[in-house]
Amino acid sequence: MHKILLFVIVITIISAKEPSLDEVRILICEEGAIPNNSIAKNNDNVSLSQLLLSLDPFTESKKNPKVLQDFEYLTSGYPQPLKLLTAITPNNGKSYISLLRPEYIKHISYFNHGRKITGAATFFVKGLYRGHVDFAMKKIDNRWEIYQFSLHNYGWIIIQAENGNWRLYKQKNTIGIKDSFIVNAEYKVVENASINNYEEDFTEVEEETFEMSEEDSMNLPFRGNFTNDAIGLGGGAHSRSLFLFDRNVTGESESTKNAVRAGLLWLKRHQQQNGRWDGEQFTYLCGRELKYSGMCDEAYSSQLTPSLTALSLLCFVTEERTQKTGEFRKQIKSGLRYLISIQDSEGCFGSRNENYYMYNHALAALAMVEAYNQFHYNPLLRNSAQQAVDFLVKAQNFGGGWGDKEGESNIFITGWCIMTLKCAQQARLNVSQKALVAATSWVNSITKNIEMKASNRTAIAAIVFYQTFLEIENSKKCVSFLLNQPEAKNSKSKVDFEYFYYKTLAMAQFKGNHWASWNEIMKTMLVDSQCTSNCKNGSWDSENFHKIRSGRIYTTAMNILTLQIYYRYNRMHE
Repeated sequence: MHKILLFVIVITIISAKEPSLDEVRILICEEGAIPNNSIAKNNDNVSLSQLLLSLDPFTESKKNPKVLQDFEYLTSGYPQPLKLLTAITPNNGKSYISLLRPEYIKHISYFNHGRKITGAATFFVKGLYRGHVDFAMKKIDNRWEIYQFSLHNYGWIIIQAENGNWRLYKQKNTIGIKDSFIVNAEYKVVENASINNYEEDFTEVEEETFEMSEEDSMNLPFRGNFTNDAIGLGGGAHSRSLFLFDRNVTGESESTKNAVRAGLLWLKRHQQQNGRWDGEQFTYLCGRELKYSGMCDEAYSSQLTPSLTALSLLCFVTEERTQKTGEFRKQIKSGLRYLISIQDSEGCFGSRNENYYMYNHALAALAMVEAYNQFHYNPLLRNSAQQAVDFLVKAQNFGGGWGDKEGESNIFITGWCIMTLKCAQQARLNVSQKALVAATSWVNSITKNIEMKASNRTAIAAIVFYQTFLEIENSKKCVSFLLNQPEAKNSKSKVDFEYFYYKTLAMAQFKGNHWASWNEIMKTMLVDSQCTSNCKNGSWDSENFHKIRSGRIYTTAMNILTLQIYYRYNRMHE
């Protein structure tokens, strides 16, 4: 690399106004490029691109897994030099080499302090590398210039000296030195962040940008001098985990696809203006379209609004991540915005005075974590997701489970919490290993004591899936019970939707006749029991089971998630 002679063009913004996001990303790209002058041969001029190329993510991550939040290669080993050089060399005649070409910068967030701007940029190149860098800009006369880059997890800062050279420093406890960032070493997204996304021509994944008005942005806990406040949903982070959004569960059909779509359209019609799904007030939205006249019934309580919003969001996030049509981006954006608006300073979603506060929080946390994991590690979502996970860990009972009442653990609430923590691990959020160990111990304890009887079948199915999610051996007695449980095979029978959800998650992990047989039963029962007329079209009645607890939104969202099993979680059992 050092033999390649290049000339760095340093662009400054000749304007007294705040720089545009396009101008900022060009500055990041060109000021982070590899310099060509003779001083670059020593340590007196080390650019951001040079620093990134010198890192050893594979070795460093063994000491500190957090470094992968700053920079990592997406290859099994170091990328082939030719591929890397091709990726970082512009093909439009520009005379620089930079690992952060403008089209690779997917998110920019920054806060304007007046004569100084602090911010962060996330970059991504499919199949090669991705990362996150913090930066600081200052106004010199009427020009904005970047004077500092930081990789806080690796512990490096690069500061531009008066002669224009970039000097490398090892940071200690905080990012930067005097007049540095407002981000601490544990990393929290710059408060009052503004976010934007850009087209992704290199990665062949479409970007969607969800703009908020200034009035809307003031409803979020990120108030300040905004350039462009938006929650951007991109093409995903290309997860390599055992979990989340793959297509190795067979059995999907046109009837299941149609049922899922009809369900999503029903949820879309019954989302409140502020982004929530309200268990009591959703009926106020009935009959607005001539095609879907009439009224829905089975409203329940607004106390469950956070969890109903989360379940509905999970349906849309799953579909959007898989289909990539952008059809439901508005529903996702407003739903996430609502959840952020009801999150308190400790990370809890919704009121803790409600009877179902931990149930609400667990589901809302899962929705936020999955959204963050799938949409390019959006910094605005990261802060909310991490705080939600932190609150979850603090709320864990002594025995390792979770419940709405202190000291009392509920098997289903605990399950949602386990799913959240495992998904947070995949998303490289900070997760307490002790919390997962304690949860595993709790599941093992419940497994030993549960009776194998029909009244416990939903809990037994849930246990089998939790064990899979925790990557521990399945209980033979629970699996045997599930495989030998007699099931109704016609749509005239009452459908226990919650049981169907958990059994489908469990059975999908097993190949062969067991899954094929259950899949046919599940498809027949759910597809045939879906409402097909008037405003109820696409939803499911909940009068057969759990009406007291949930209502039509809950039943509909759970059934959609069940029918999305084919592309929601990877199969782990061979």
